[in-house]
Amino acid sequence: MEKISLRPFAFISVLFLLCTMPSITEAEEDKLMEELRWLRAEAIAATVVTASRHEESILESPSAISVITHEEIIRSPANTIPELLQYVVGMDGYTKTYTDMDIAARGSAYDETSKMLVLMDGQEVNVTPYSGIQWPTLPLSLSDIERIEVMRGPGSAIYGADALVGVINIFTRESGKRKDTLSVSYGEKGTSYNTAHFSHTFSDNLSFALTGGFIQTEGRGERQTPEDKSAAPNYEIKDWAEIILMSYRLDYKRSRLKFFSEGGYTTDGEGYNPSPGDRTIDKSYKNTLILNNQMKINMENDELMLRIGLRNLDQENYRYGNSAYAYKYRVRKGLGIDSDIQYTFNGLPGQTIIAGSNISYLEASRNIANSIPYTYDETDDLLSAYLQDEVRFLNNNILWTGSLRYDKWNKLSGVVTPRLALNIYLLDKKANIRLSGGTSFRRPGFDENYYFVTWPTGWFKGAVPNAVTQQGENIKGSLLKPENAVSYEIGIRYMPEPKFLLDLGLFHQKVTDTIGYIVYYSNPSTNELNIGHTNISDEVTTTGIEAETKKYLTSDIYAFLNYTYQYAEIASGGIKSRWKNAPENKISGGIFYSGFADIDLRSRYVSEVTYQEVANIPVGSYYTIDLAVSKKISKSGFVKLSAINLLNNIHYEYPIYTAIDRKISLTLQYDF
Repeated sequence: MEKISLRPFAFISVLFLLCTMPSITEAEEDKLMEELRWLRAEAIAATVVTASRHEESILESPSAISVITHEEIIRSPANTIPELLQYVVGMDGYTKTYTDMDIAARGSAYDETSKMLVLMDGQEVNVTPYSGIQWPTLPLSLSDIERIEVMRGPGSAIYGADALVGVINIFTRESGKRKDTLSVSYGEKGTSYNTAHFSHTFSDNLSFALTGGFIQTEGRGERQTPEDKSAAPNYEIKDWAEIILMSYRLDYKRSRLKFFSEGGYTTDGEGYNPSPGDRTIDKSYKNTLILNNQMKINMENDELMLRIGLRNLDQENYRYGNSAYAYKYRVRKGLGIDSDIQYTFNGLPGQTIIAGSNISYLEASRNIANSIPYTYDETDDLLSAYLQDEVRFLNNNILWTGSLRYDKWNKLSGVVTPRLALNIYLLDKKANIRLSGGTSFRRPGFDENYYFVTWPTGWFKGAVPNAVTQQGENIKGSLLKPENAVSYEIGIRYMPEPKFLLDLGLFHQKVTDTIGYIVYYSNPSTNELNIGHTNISDEVTTTGIEAETKKYLTSDIYAFLNYTYQYAEIASGGIKSRWKNAPENKISGGIFYSGFADIDLRSRYVSEVTYQEVANIPVGSYYTIDLAVSKKISKSGFVKLSAINLLNNIHYEYPIYTAIDRKISLTLQYDF
């Protein structure tokens, strides 16, 4: 029987008492400036955009949604966005290696493809070939983030493809809010995060900011466990990334017009072990470019939004063998050009209508150091239209939201995705009941369709390339269909005052047309194995409970506590069985204290999980305690000492790859 430590549960029990105890009165609070600081943070957290494409309070959101504020980001122990997201209720995530982190909502972080759409100020940053996200090379510094909104549930009705189980929307800080700073961070095992920020306000209407940085996720040659060394004999390049970052933002405001232009570029060299049991090592070089330009025009009650953006990835991989690195493949033109137009109409009392359209162009290629069918060079384009209607009834005590979107890809059939939501307000609008349901989908990545790689006596291929087995059998394929989901949820939100939020939700989702593997040919006597991608008939059904609470106990103390329960089944060939890719229980919580120094103490517990790619090696339950202590020194200095996995509870979040141990880091920052 597995031995379970009681330490995280004792910590979480204390958090429960803190989150439910009454606040002291205003008369007892004597730190006005701290109170104002927290009220500003609460105001940000109470206003969201992602769930309905316009500003609204959390109580009005038609979907389950959580917010990570700028204040939380800069004082948390986290060094990366996935480390922040792992503390959001309902989010599953794992670190496969420090260059490969996957995260998604509601039991969906189980393969290389992202089940959540990731946006930066509305610009999609998912990578075209893989339909996934390269977190380490996202050209963005944590200190430049204003907030992160995490919407859980079907998002395709307003955002289209890849919002299968939700949307992660990263909002960057306006350039006028940024400072001239130099930040240096160094930690165990060579971890290093160094950034320089420059900003200038030319006038009340115009400001500009520039960021440059160097990031090292881990030093070369760092050994963690004997298993790691065994899996990667040439360990000198195991699991590291060295990233150079450059980004900018320009803001312009005048009368009724608001415009910003932002972008970033990273160039990266990294080493990693590409798959379980593969003793060879890849070196990878990536160049990532993100551009985003948006203009909003206020027309009295209405608003017009125009946006155009670009995302691009170039990558080269080299495989280690015979004491040297040989060219393996090049991914070029992982390009996406996106444009949006949206009109928000508020002319009718109690009603908000949003209509919009999106046009996108995608281009990707793979050039492998072998002949066809290893290579591909593909394009696709998208035309979509969406409509959303919000109507308030009975003295604004009932809010109905209906959303509908149509996406037509050049190479795929059109997809219609609806969503309906109903908010019923109670207790003088301090609480509401939320009912919602809708459909969503994920577009297959180019690599899923066209990828092709051989090994001795076998091959693995995408859905499209033709191939011939050793026995002369011709294997053909066809374009993959999207994965589809139907989701329902009911929730209760309670916010009696700006300092306290309680959100309880029950969800049910079914994913169909899942993309998986089939065996085209197998011959044990000759050791030949041929497998490939296809839409299989399996259905994955997940039912769960999400509970989130936040409470400002005083102007100095803030606590949060989250619990997620999820039970998943897979129906394959008419037979249902437990789907173990979703951890059944997850608990996270933390407490923040602001006094002589700022202290952020938080903990997570995740129950056992088994990932389908390595089904014979389950990942045991684990807990981690993270800590950050930071202090403002005079007017210009800032110092933070942080620890991920403070107690050094060594564990795996994904089998075989990287054992997660303690990482302590020190950050020094100076504001000019």
